[in-house]
Amino acid sequence: MSILLFSRMASAWTHNEHTRMTAMALRDETRIASHAFPEQLHVPPLDTSARRALASLWDAARRADPLRSKRLCATIDKDELSDGHPPTCISFASLPAFAADHTCSASDLGKMIAAKDNWPQQVLGVAQQFDMKVRDIEISDVGDAERKAEIANARRDQDLYLLAVDDQYVSRAKDNRSHFQLSRRANVTTLGTYLAQALEAGNQINSAALYVIYHQRALRSAAAAAGAQMAGDLAWSAVLNEAYALHFLQDAFAAGHIVGASASNEPDGLRLGTHDYYSGHGFPMTTWTGRTYPGFGDGFATEDDYVHTATAVRESLRQLARAAGAVGRCSGAAETRAGLCADELAALNAVGLRQINSCASENIVPAGVSRFAEAPLVHEVLIHTPVPALREPPPPMFVGENGVFMLASAAVTVGAPLHRVEPGVTSARFLAETTMTLGMGFATDGVTSGHRDSALFGGLVGASQMRGSGSRLGVGVKVRLPYVLFPADVPLWPLYALVRGCGSFSACLAHFAERGTRASSLLPLGVLPPIEVQFTERTTFKFDVGREVSALVLFDPDAGGYAGWEVAVPYATFRTHWFDRDIAGDDLLGISLRFGDDRAYGWFVGPSITYTRIGRWYTR
Repeated sequence: MSILLFSRMASAWTHNEHTRMTAMALRDETRIASHAFPEQLHVPPLDTSARRALASLWDAARRADPLRSKRLCATIDKDELSDGHPPTCISFASLPAFAADHTCSASDLGKMIAAKDNWPQQVLGVAQQFDMKVRDIEISDVGDAERKAEIANARRDQDLYLLAVDDQYVSRAKDNRSHFQLSRRANVTTLGTYLAQALEAGNQINSAALYVIYHQRALRSAAAAAGAQMAGDLAWSAVLNEAYALHFLQDAFAAGHIVGASASNEPDGLRLGTHDYYSGHGFPMTTWTGRTYPGFGDGFATEDDYVHTATAVRESLRQLARAAGAVGRCSGAAETRAGLCADELAALNAVGLRQINSCASENIVPAGVSRFAEAPLVHEVLIHTPVPALREPPPPMFVGENGVFMLASAAVTVGAPLHRVEPGVTSARFLAETTMTLGMGFATDGVTSGHRDSALFGGLVGASQMRGSGSRLGVGVKVRLPYVLFPADVPLWPLYALVRGCGSFSACLAHFAERGTRASSLLPLGVLPPIEVQFTERTTFKFDVGREVSALVLFDPDAGGYAGWEVAVPYATFRTHWFDRDIAGDDLLGISLRFGDDRAYGWFVGPSITYTRIGRWYTR
């Protein structure tokens, strides 16, 4: 049932983006085809010696264990998501995607490969479906706002299905500050001064520190494997540690992880909202080398993002290849048998860094990381990464719709419902109403994810209305719930899962959670597809039948007694979403169906038009 309360992970990149960035760094092409990149942004290809060394390292790691030989792809440069066939093996390109998002350390990554139920294969299937869906969205003939909304929807669905196949996905996502770059102080203007700040012992663990730790461990293992004629276990250790390092290196290029770190000491909802805003809207990136480009993140990667990230990844892999025996260039000091220079080996051997559990919120940067980061090896890679956002003043930050919220809304309604005055006689009576609602609810960020709506809430309603020539006061309740087949069917989702063939109980719940968060449907029974139009990035028209209902008991203030009852069901709305640092909400112009009984005017039914202003304050 954790799917019902799912809180989406603030990923830097989706699984397919991590995979494609690594695959691009491994391939022979000097760059991807695009007229948008100047010549200096080409990704320098790996030379033959480096490719041969990496292939040997991968082969040694595979052949040392029968299970690994069976589950890992035969060649290091295979990209199992792009060939259009269901994945049958785990590639090196996808290991950085599994690292940290689906595991907590390099050794944990190794255990994942050996999982008895082979759930990583199911993760690859979900990732491939998302990859295909995003490609279809990108080539579809829709506007930019619609495209972004659909990608956000697809990303949310992917998270639901990943949770169904990886039951620890939520627990790892509870605190992922380790994936973010630390924001920098105003006086930090060079990579060296930034690393001195970010890698200081005792600091909050961060993506730069985790890259340095795991890359150092990978280089040491690769050098030891080369010295032992590519010993299988050492080669496997090098592969795992480098995959883990590359995950955090790639995270350093995501817009939401450069700006979202400014909210590292703020509530998770603020960090998530800031992350999502800049991932979709972009942020002006400047690398430590001085190159500028618009950067995005988490489902919205552009060719700029791929080229810049792959440049750093390729340099990191080149160093791994040298440690594994590829030819290197050394000035002054003679090359060693491992391909690294004497001074580089000395830097590697000067400190021994233990692996870090990237899922633990209390992690700090251990001693020794900053010492190794002084080596040119680290600077040659991280010089390509973007400069993090300033700590003070930070960029604008935005609340994420995630967790418990307090709700307040005000609405104005006009209409002319038909009243059954007596048998066979109806009469339209003018209705004008103002209402106030106070309540609380829970959201799992679907409110801001395209058309999806995962907010559940309940509240008390007070109303004052003019009906015909009389006045009424009303008190009652308002409730909003997702549903699959009919309103308020959430408690029946487990029952649906028992009778529906989804492959597994969790997969069924993911399927119903996906349908339940769809923002609109023409009929509650779901027999027709959702009908919605995206006008701008934040303004949508949708049919929205059955998700929300309000019920009032009416009183006559003049007579001082009970005057009847009323039920209102919204079914079509224009919604403009807005959000800021501490509050999020909507402006709604909608049509509702009202029906009920008024003792003075009889049974009534008819449409009404309502303007509503809603604010949601999220708990800290």
